[in-house]
Amino acid sequence: MKNKYLVVFALLGLVVHGQIFAPEGLNMPGNWDSWSNPPTNNALRGVQGAPGGRVQIKTGLGTNIYQTIFSVAASGGDLVGGPYQWLFTSGPTGEYYKNKWAGVNVSMNTFQTYTHNT
Repeated sequence: MKNKYLVVFALLGLVVHGQIFAPEGLNMPGNWDSWSNPPTNNALRGVQGAPGGRVQIKTGLGTNIYQTIFSVAASGGDLVGGPYQWLFTSGPTGEYYKNKWAGVNVSMNTFQTYTHNT
């Protein structure tokens, strides 16, 4: 049985140097793929920075948000179930870790605010 999750990220209240420059997009590197950035998994990499990426910006909602949808299953899903560590990152080519957000326990299918880290 596959479980599908919608992950929506509201990155609000960030200082100017922590803003996401839309053409750079947002990536989700983590221990699910040895911290590759951009991630090798299309569900976890931005549409702007890598062909096939599925993390995309949504506009027209009063604030811009990033979202991705991925499936979790024992086999055949985007991810295998289990605990994972990851970051939200943004940066130009070659500097994908220039901006990162972390330090939050993620709740699926909810809006959450993340803190910019350097």
